[in-house]
Amino acid sequence: MLEQDSDAARDEVNRFDRLERFLGRLEQALHIYDRADQSSDLRQELASLQADIATLQKTISEADIQRKLFNALNQVAHHANRLVPQLDAEWPEAPIRLLIEDLTVKVTRGTREDYLWEIGSGANWLAYHVALMLALQHYFLAEPHHPVPGQLIFDQPSQVYFPKRAAGDEGPDLIAWRDQDVVAVRKVFALLGAEVTAAKGRLQIIVLDHADEDVWGKLPGVKLIEEWRGQALVPQTWITAPSG
Repeated sequence: MLEQDSDAARDEVNRFDRLERFLGRLEQALHIYDRADQSSDLRQELASLQADIATLQKTISEADIQRKLFNALNQVAHHANRLVPQLDAEWPEAPIRLLIEDLTVKVTRGTREDYLWEIGSGANWLAYHVALMLALQHYFLAEPHHPVPGQLIFDQPSQVYFPKRAAGDEGPDLIAWRDQDVVAVRKVFALLGAEVTAAKGRLQIIVLDHADEDVWGKLPGVKLIEEWRGQALVPQTWITAPSG
């Protein structure tokens, strides 16, 4: 998703650049016509067009684009920084910022700045990704005509904490679910549910996970839609059917 956002932003800047060049050529052509023809009607039309050009140039100026982008990223960072402390990040109070040029996250701890790839820890990666995805949706939903669908899909966020356990497994050699890990995963589901509730029907979050109900159950905004345990995507009859 971040990559798509970056490509869209780059395309938008390129489109504005082409428009700006077109307006420059149009303005020059109008200047030539203005000098060549002094009729009242034409001069009035030229004045109207020049006023329109001035308005458009204010809208598409490069400086204005950068300012709007900077402000948007600030708003995203501000909301993400409110969400991170509700998750299991190692430095919950350290400010984070989305860098769309590199499609990564920067974490500031005092005078030190670390990129996401320098931090490590699946718990940190999960916390920052969840917080930023929710913050981006929060920003889009605040815009009156945003084109981004109000939907997020997370695939097995609990795998960071329970990489070897599948729901229903009882093998004694499997890693036990520690209480603190259950609490950490439950924080993720609680935050997702809270953001869905706050969006008042404008945001849908789909989570595909092996986690049992003791992890996500009885949380506001979190509902079980379907349990596919024992119902694989590929029907068993396809596998056991005789060949030929």
